[in-house]
Amino acid sequence: MNNNHLYDMLSQEQTPVMIIDDNHYIAVSNRKEFIGKKLDEVVDSDLPPDEWSGTFSGKVDGEEAEVLVDVLLPEISSNKLKFVSVIPQKVIMEDANKFLGLGLIVIIISLVIAVLLIYFFSKLLSKRILRLGEQIDTVSEGDLNVYIQVDGEDEIGLLSYQLNYMIRNIRELIEEVDKAHRKNNILEKRQQEIKLKMMASQINPHFLFNALESIRMKAHMKGEKEIAGVVKLLGKLMRKSISVTGEMVTLQNEIDLVRCYLEIQKFRYDDRLTYSLNIDPLSEELYIHPLIIQPLVENAVLHGIEDKSQGGQVEITTKVIGEELHVLVSDNGVGIDEEKLQLINKALENIEDTRENRIGLVNVHQRLILTFGKKSGLTIKSQPNSGTEVLFVIPARGKEHV
Repeated sequence: MNNNHLYDMLSQEQTPVMIIDDNHYIAVSNRKEFIGKKLDEVVDSDLPPDEWSGTFSGKVDGEEAEVLVDVLLPEISSNKLKFVSVIPQKVIMEDANKFLGLGLIVIIISLVIAVLLIYFFSKLLSKRILRLGEQIDTVSEGDLNVYIQVDGEDEIGLLSYQLNYMIRNIRELIEEVDKAHRKNNILEKRQQEIKLKMMASQINPHFLFNALESIRMKAHMKGEKEIAGVVKLLGKLMRKSISVTGEMVTLQNEIDLVRCYLEIQKFRYDDRLTYSLNIDPLSEELYIHPLIIQPLVENAVLHGIEDKSQGGQVEITTKVIGEELHVLVSDNGVGIDEEKLQLINKALENIEDTRENRIGLVNVHQRLILTFGKKSGLTIKSQPNSGTEVLFVIPARGKEHV
């Protein structure tokens, strides 16, 4: 074989490469100084040369290296040449160090990216949590008009939505409680107004009753039985009026008061006024507010019948239907035109009205709805020259409403 040709091929390798013969002499190598030497002169190893095969460790030029020995030609060849490749450990470690350095760089870059991502997301989360905490502190100080604005569809965003829902419910509950409290105050005020109005007529009541009784007795002794009867009714009406308290009374008690009032008005209007009481026996022992029906009857007489020259009639009807008490006061008076009826209905709904002269329709309507609810308020139907009907419906459950 041409040694120069082999040398040219082996020179392409960077590490020492050798071809040795049967006697372990170096025939060809990319390191010219190795040619002609025995392999054990180039490679220093603890193993004897006869056992050099495969891969083993040794020293070449004083440097640690890995030596690879392999048969170059088949055994049938007359010369058993061997191929020996020497790879210094520094070369091996150099590649390993390169991979290690590359790995370290990748790890460091990954850690930096991870730290930056953790910092970014932590800052974003902490910022949202701090904003949520600040807005919750505002709510805890009593400001229920705040709207918690934390965007996102994660747990923090969901918590923000639920807190807003809770705040809205609390605000609505407080408004309802405040409204109910205000209604109770108005109801108490309405009841006090009635008592104050009645108290205005309590100036020395015993003297007044005694005077009326004396007038009645004088009229009776002189044969004026009608006048005596009217005076007696007037005294009874006044007694019942000034004994009114905030407690509820039976329907029968209220009807007695209405009957006294109508008898006195009948004496005043003579044949211009008649009345009828259609009272359901089942309703007589039910409890209602005092002075609820009487103002409606008074309104019917004064505004419906007074301008009627003849044939005036007032009718009071009560009926128990299921668990409801229906009370209807109707007259065949002059009626109410559409415009005025609208004004009356508007006045009925003005629950914040603070005027003190409300012992008529408005007072009755507001006392009813404040106690039994809006559906129990007055319903007024009227046509000019066709009379008027005033209806209210309350639960028929006895004195438990007190």
